[in-house]
Amino acid sequence: MASLSIWGLFRHFCWSALIDVYSKCSCSGEARLVFEETHEKDIVVWNAMFLDIPNNWKMRKALKLYKDLRCQA
Repeated sequence: MASLSIWGLFRHFCWSALIDVYSKCSCSGEARLVFEETHEKDIVVWNAMFLDIPNNWKMRKALKLYKDLRCQA
């Protein structure tokens, strides 16, 4: 049982790290694809997407992402 929770944490870390790398490389499209393919979005994954907003996104997309977060919560 403990190994499942460790694997779950590792998996979320990998998704958020991949989103972060794509964002820093100005590859917002790829970051968004990884985000969309993440089935269990936790606050770490959402935060990785929000950190991409100031660098590469337009404000309309940022507001839509925020609305999506609020709907999920």
